[in-house]
Amino acid sequence: SASKSAFLGSLAVVMVPILDFLAGKSLSRQQFSGALLAVVGVGFLEFEGATATSMLQAFSLTAGDICSMIQPVAFGIGFWRMERVMHKYPDEACRGTAAQLLAVFLGSAAYMGIVGVTDPSSIPPREQLIGWVTDPYKLGTIFWTGVITTALTMYLETVALKTLSAAETTLLMSTEPVWGSAFATICLGEHLTMSSGIGGAIILFGCLYSNSGLSGLLQLLPAMRNAATEECEKEL
Repeated sequence: SASKSAFLGSLAVVMVPILDFLAGKSLSRQQFSGALLAVVGVGFLEFEGATATSMLQAFSLTAGDICSMIQPVAFGIGFWRMERVMHKYPDEACRGTAAQLLAVFLGSAAYMGIVGVTDPSSIPPREQLIGWVTDPYKLGTIFWTGVITTALTMYLETVALKTLSAAETTLLMSTEPVWGSAFATICLGEHLTMSSGIGGAIILFGCLYSNSGLSGLLQLLPAMRNAATEECEKEL
């Protein structure tokens, strides 16, 4: 299911600290705990409304699960390697992004070639392809997903790795379901459930705890309370 795949994809948050540990890098309990909290939060978001039976089915291993597990491993290795590259060549973000996009293109082309040979019926007919490239809506969708949500975000992630570690970057990316829920609520009128609220809170707490620790959170709470009080006073 999509929710199960999204949950498995979020495991990149844990994969990077594991890679750091295997490479001999010291890993604090605080960082690893924050990553685990983020994964738990994603689970609350993605499995809301699931029954006990569906939950048992969700944790059974299938061929699709194994394919989905490639994502966190590949993403984790990618962020882990790019952290080292950007620390060594901090002014080469554009070239680093181009190399990653080239890898995406080659992987996609290889997949299309394999599928085309094994299942020729999956290749769209010429008329359908022409329809795609002449439809402004479809072209706009391709531009958005290709240029904005892939190339631009990949470039910004690469730039961020100049100063952030791969573990911190993947932890921040675990907030993606939170933003998805927020935009769905604001733009599409969807209702935020209790499970979604709990999941989002756990993810944000995991991010803050991983970077600030418990003492940092305790110092942050009075500032948040003061800001909320000031906002209420303005409203009154």
